[in-house]
Amino acid sequence: MRAGVVLGALLMLSACLSLGTARAEKVVAWGYDGYGQCDVPAPNSGFVAVAAGWEYSLGLKADGSIVAWGYNSYGQCDVPAPNSGFVAVGGGFWHSLGLKGDGSIVAWGLNEQGQCDVPAPNSGFVAVAGGVWYSLGLKGDGSIVAWGDNSLCDVPAPNSGFVALAAGEAHSLGLKGDGSIVAWGGNAYGQCNVPAPNSGFVAVAAGLFHSLGLKADGSIVAWGGNFSGQCDVPAPNSGFVAVAGGGGHTLGLKADGSIVGWGWNGDGQCDVPAPNSGFLAVAAGIYYSLGLRAGVGTVGLYSPSAGSLYLRNANTAGPADASFRFGPAPNTWLPLAGDWDADEVGTIGLYNQTTATVYLRNANTAGPADLTFRFGPAPNTWLPVAGDWDGDGVVTIGLYNPATGIFYLRNSNAPGAADLTFRFGPAGSAWLPIVGDWDWDGVATIGLYAPSTGTFYLRNSNSAGAANLTFRFGPAASSWKPIAGDWDQDGTDTVGLYNPTTGTLYLRNSNSPGAANYTFRYGPAPSAWLPLAGDWDGL
Repeated sequence: MRAGVVLGALLMLSACLSLGTARAEKVVAWGYDGYGQCDVPAPNSGFVAVAAGWEYSLGLKADGSIVAWGYNSYGQCDVPAPNSGFVAVGGGFWHSLGLKGDGSIVAWGLNEQGQCDVPAPNSGFVAVAGGVWYSLGLKGDGSIVAWGDNSLCDVPAPNSGFVALAAGEAHSLGLKGDGSIVAWGGNAYGQCNVPAPNSGFVAVAAGLFHSLGLKADGSIVAWGGNFSGQCDVPAPNSGFVAVAGGGGHTLGLKADGSIVGWGWNGDGQCDVPAPNSGFLAVAAGIYYSLGLRAGVGTVGLYSPSAGSLYLRNANTAGPADASFRFGPAPNTWLPLAGDWDADEVGTIGLYNQTTATVYLRNANTAGPADLTFRFGPAPNTWLPVAGDWDGDGVVTIGLYNPATGIFYLRNSNAPGAADLTFRFGPAGSAWLPIVGDWDWDGVATIGLYAPSTGTFYLRNSNSAGAANLTFRFGPAASSWKPIAGDWDQDGTDTVGLYNPTTGTLYLRNSNSPGAANYTFRYGPAPSAWLPLAGDWDGL
């Protein structure tokens, strides 16, 4: 883009983002909280997995670190250094397990039965599970390794062909590649007696004294101790995609992102907090429950002439849920959105190209900027972007130079040099930048939209290289503006378009060609307003 056409750029371009995992993937906890196991430490963002121990909780962050909270008398919440490189997590009675990206297991906490002494060779593992006095690790070759209480560690022959595992109080479950379940260990309540037909299973979970299997048809089979109805799956027993077992209760995750809880509810562990939507994973402790929930990305508009923001909490036609002024009016500043303080709420910001100054606000209300700093040369025609570039749960800013096709991304909202600098796409183009977590890896990455062809080019890493996803959406040769967000709460950001001529939004739930999943009008038509997207209410 030529220098000196700042106003023209403002009318043409949209500075927008989706919040990636800084908006999505927070932990929701409910039930008994006597040891703080439901008090998720701040920042409650950037999580990609959860696990529950007896009365403590574990969360895996997108950056590969583990956060642990709750009962800690045996050090089960003291993650050993270096707290990095983890890809999976598991909770036992009073001990914890973390699987590293190199296939090794780290174990810590109570070790009375050797449940933290991972047998050599500590390599080649792909999954972990913890029982009360023992631990399980699944190898890449399909075998299961068990250690701790020797009376519970005899995996039945043939020890091969396993693809998943689960551990209860004193019994274990292994899912075979052929869809059958093998169970062994304590069987006082029939928790090892898999009901016929023992086929068609795709996942397993174990409660204290009961067992659970998820079928390929979305139904759950439950057996074993049923003292509180934890094996009585509520109707309709369909549409489930995940399952978890607690002390005397069971949780089932539905394909629509809702959770169903049943069994013992003396501490409210089956009472899923509202809104019961957008959940991606579940875990169950002895008397409490955990859910990993994605926020929903919704749209907003910025009026440069009035310096006003109009934010909507639903992707439907209707009035703004939050309307306020921020910054001078009229102006040529460009809007941003992000969770700048990791409080789970997306808030707004502005970028002044003339002075290369960023103004970020931590509330969606009128008021001064909470963060003000310079980034980039002044004056410039560079375009601002924002995302969680390093997976730490905080959204930070970046710039895109259309003249050179270079991105400059910063990992803190403060003045300084870019932490990531790379070229993506052609130089000297009128392509527009867009940001999202396209592959649900917890890191926001960049993309480009070519208005001349109506084509999106999305990259799964913040580095030079070819687009990982290329597809057309919307008309070619248009003045439509791109946005991105997790419109359907599935944890993955997808694209959208805003037509300023008609004031119409077109949002798609997959990064592929096809029709919009949501189409609605919002704001005046025609207008020079600019679109943005975020989780404005943090729900």
